[in-house]
Amino acid sequence: MREIRQIVDNKFDLAVVGGGPAGSLIAALAAEEGFSTVVLEQRIMPRSKPCGGFISARALSLLPPDLDPDRGPGENVHTLRVIKSARSFTYCSPGRLGLLVKREHFDHFLLRQAAGKGARILEGFTLRDLKEPGCFSGHVDCYRLEAAEEKTTNIFARYVVGADGALGRCGFLGGLRKTGINPCARGLSELVETGTGHAVGKDKAGTLEFYPLPGLGGMGWSFYGSGWVNRGVGGLFGPGLLKKAYRELFAGELPGSGPSWWPLPFLGPLKKAGRKNLLLIGDAAGLVEPFSGEGLFNAFKSALLAFYALKKAEQLELEAGGIYNRLYQKHFKSAFLPTLIGAFALHSRAVLNPASLPRHMASLMNNQLSFTRQFKPWT
Repeated sequence: MREIRQIVDNKFDLAVVGGGPAGSLIAALAAEEGFSTVVLEQRIMPRSKPCGGFISARALSLLPPDLDPDRGPGENVHTLRVIKSARSFTYCSPGRLGLLVKREHFDHFLLRQAAGKGARILEGFTLRDLKEPGCFSGHVDCYRLEAAEEKTTNIFARYVVGADGALGRCGFLGGLRKTGINPCARGLSELVETGTGHAVGKDKAGTLEFYPLPGLGGMGWSFYGSGWVNRGVGGLFGPGLLKKAYRELFAGELPGSGPSWWPLPFLGPLKKAGRKNLLLIGDAAGLVEPFSGEGLFNAFKSALLAFYALKKAEQLELEAGGIYNRLYQKHFKSAFLPTLIGAFALHSRAVLNPASLPRHMASLMNNQLSFTRQFKPWT
């Protein structure tokens, strides 16, 4: 660990826009490396996050050991069940398939880890504008990040990482993405408190249940924690059809406050994710896995690649964007077609041979399918 550089006049080496898991990971790594780092988070943490809440084993493997996710909140998952046409197919794994969490707790845990390594956290900062170096007077080598909130000071940074999600502003303000929602799948979910003694979810803690929905090109799910269940649907169609499927799938179960939807962008590998010293990672880059809708594995992978690009840019005195784009093409673009074909094969298996699907889904969670690329930076 190097000594963190002095912060002068709100000027940092790195500004990370978004305090979710990907942003927290690169902020922690950069701060530990000695980069003066600030995380700009729009919400006040912990904040609710619509999501399935399952962190796969392959995603957890990308977190460095000293972040120690086992100390964070969560339920270890060993059992996976696929339910189709009133038939149930179960796979019980000898090893952990992942961690089931309430995302507001998991995200807050990782952000605290980044703060503990020296990253400064600024909550309640909504990015209004992003000016490139040379487009304003003062700090000529820096980006200027302007807040929408009144009386919030501007932030200056030599490098900017956009980790602000599929609906974030970094991508289009930096010229890497178009405005609005690009073509994508969608998810719809809610977390329902059941109580530890309730019949719904009793003795199921740590179990994932999936319901193939071929007509929607996706899945429904019930993920059981201790005293709560995360239930939802995801697919290629709009919120209206997803809501209808949700109501039909969970009719008669515990009432909730109503599900929330979020975009699942998966076409990001076909685009660039770096420009000058601005890098996009995670959902902001559009890196959701197309079969399962998992975002965190690719989010963590892109954060690690972006961190490597920052270090090489410092060493070679080059722009980080070019370095990152080469890594991005190797690890995401070249794997996109095989991943898409693999996703289609898994969807077909859900229709033609659902009994085999649980084992294949478990293999995906462990990154052991033929179309997945091994990526183990800590070994």
